[in-house]
Amino acid sequence: MLAVLFCPPCTLMVQGLFLTPSAEAVWFNLNPQQISEALEYGKAGRDTKMADFSREWTVSLGDKIGWATLYSPFNNLTYKARKAAVERRELTEEEVKKALETADTLSFSVTVFSDSLYYTYQRLSYIKQGEKTVRPSYEFLPDICENSDFFPESPAFVAACVYKFPVKDLDPSTQITLVVIKPTGDELPFPFDLSKM
Repeated sequence: MLAVLFCPPCTLMVQGLFLTPSAEAVWFNLNPQQISEALEYGKAGRDTKMADFSREWTVSLGDKIGWATLYSPFNNLTYKARKAAVERRELTEEEVKKALETADTLSFSVTVFSDSLYYTYQRLSYIKQGEKTVRPSYEFLPDICENSDFFPESPAFVAACVYKFPVKDLDPSTQITLVVIKPTGDELPFPFDLSKM
């Protein structure tokens, strides 16, 4: 449903709450109205399963391949607002400020399945947007993968990775492709249409 949130002139209703869109792309620097919308969206999703809540920001290549979730300032704030609502409290100004400190970064949490126990390929992953390639400013890859839910069947192992990219060279109104390197060295492309997030 979040994709609708950014497609004027639509209005999104989330559990009785109406949110009116005011942008057509992923938001890096939020104005007060967008901050309010993120907080309300998070509160309204309090009883939603986390997988469903994050679906709008997640690209899945299949249960046995992997998925990636994008974290922008907007959805970072929605997650924190949802967590606070579950705890039956309001976010503090300090928590909101901290959530918005990510305005210069796109972060991704990536789950990758493999039959390789060791993450032996340490090539940097990257974002591709048109002819432009952006390298991460931060990348976490585990040295050793964990057993997957499929173990000992294929894919037997799973790796949880984190990537952060600078946004200064990215156009927030078009598509990007996050290219992640699997433990075996294969590339996995995760397409994200920033104009719908």
